[in-house]
Amino acid sequence: MSASARTTQRDHDGPGEYSWGPGLTPPDLQDARPDEGGLYRGKSPAIPDDTAMRGLADELADRAEWGRG
Repeated sequence: MSASARTTQRDHDGPGEYSWGPGLTPPDLQDARPDEGGLYRGKSPAIPDDTAMRGLADELADRAEWGRG
């Protein structure tokens, strides 16, 4: 991309022929649901602290240390 093209993009912050302006969603749809035209924001579920898995991880770490010694 040429320097003049970058300057043009940077200086043009309003809607254009192929864009509604800066950002990933149109200004009036910032808080809209995806089925209404808003942006999808996926969320991962919380991971519980599983003591059984912690014990297994500790045992595997001990085995790895024992194997190196």
